[in-house]
Amino acid sequence: MCHERTGRAAAATGRQAGFSFIEVVVTAAIVSLLAATAVPRIPVMLATYDLTEATQEVALDLRLARARAITSNGHARLQFDGQTYTRQRESTPGSGAYVSDGAPQDLPGNVTVTTNPATPTFDSRGLTTQPYTVTFTSSYGSTKTITVTTIGRINVG
Repeated sequence: MCHERTGRAAAATGRQAGFSFIEVVVTAAIVSLLAATAVPRIPVMLATYDLTEATQEVALDLRLARARAITSNGHARLQFDGQTYTRQRESTPGSGAYVSDGAPQDLPGNVTVTTNPATPTFDSRGLTTQPYTVTFTSSYGSTKTITVTTIGRINVG
């Protein structure tokens, strides 16, 4: 009799284990509703991350170019070319001839860059002849700007 009772209890709990078809369908509907509202926002979010990353990377390379100009007692600059840019330094201080100071850096495909004036250049004291503005624009219209002052200060905004 004892075995009979435990057998029925096990059978009763076995029928109650798991989820019903209705519960699974309702859960799937809720998950798909949440996904449908989030998916259109993902490309915009990724473009924002690419824009921020590109801006921070170029700002760090501008700071590196400034430091290289000071330590080498020559000029250093960033040369932009479409979707890439290269750090450059004078091959011999005062010569005006520039050589690459590292591999070309790629910018994300959905980010465009404009510089005003064309090439941010630092002299041997880390100063520039004029202020520079580097503007980044994402494919969704968001912008970020790096300004380089005549005293070599690099501000990201």
